[in-house]
Amino acid sequence: MSCQRTGLLAKRLVVRHTVPDTLTQQRKRPATYSKTIDSITRRSFRPCTSAEVRRIIMTSVVKSCSLDPVTMFIVREFVDLLLPYLTSMVNASLTQGRSPLSQRHAVVTPLLKKTRLDLADTSNFHPVSNLSFMSKVIERAVVSRLTEYLSATTFYLASNQRTGGST
Repeated sequence: MSCQRTGLLAKRLVVRHTVPDTLTQQRKRPATYSKTIDSITRRSFRPCTSAEVRRIIMTSVVKSCSLDPVTMFIVREFVDLLLPYLTSMVNASLTQGRSPLSQRHAVVTPLLKKTRLDLADTSNFHPVSNLSFMSKVIERAVVSRLTEYLSATTFYLASNQRTGGST
């Protein structure tokens, strides 16, 4: 499975768990969906090690969002001091199957699709969501776990969707 496709699946899982409760209460999810997510997260997602969380942080782009309480530059500088807390937060998200409440926010910016389009027409814009760095760390951990899970199970993918598969 390509990294891009796995990332998309992980983002869908993260988005479904970060929608405000009022929206999810209006439309009840089928019981099978909840069971599937619970069984994947509780049985198959191994906890993150401090080394893995450190690697995710250190290989991430040094970019911060207005939602971040501290800039990414400072987090990277003091990563060894913060690592036990950050690892604990990532592992709590993996076991619970959802992001912490503090990470369920995004700064959404409308961007014009093409420069020649009319600025007055709102359909000419697409939203870009900026997430906090901790949300991105959790997302990358989920992508890693989801890739392992899909590779280890008998989940069948067409050859063009597998890593190394031809199109």
